[in-house]
Amino acid sequence: MEPIAQIATRQVVASVVQEAAAEVTGSSNRKWAVVLVAFVLGAAVAAIIVHRQRGQSSGESEPQSAA
Repeated sequence: MEPIAQIATRQVVASVVQEAAAEVTGSSNRKWAVVLVAFVLGAAVAAIIVHRQRGQSSGESEPQSAA
């Protein structure tokens, strides 16, 4: 059995995605779901970029030993 938080999270995500799809197709005039989805995707892309930059900068700052 799944924890209640996981079930609730899935329901919320499904509702937001459904509302965003309704907004994109024109059957809804509300814009909050599209804005929310765009914000979450932007945050995910920013986190990936920051993670990669930190990995590259830490790799460059360490001296390489001769084999």
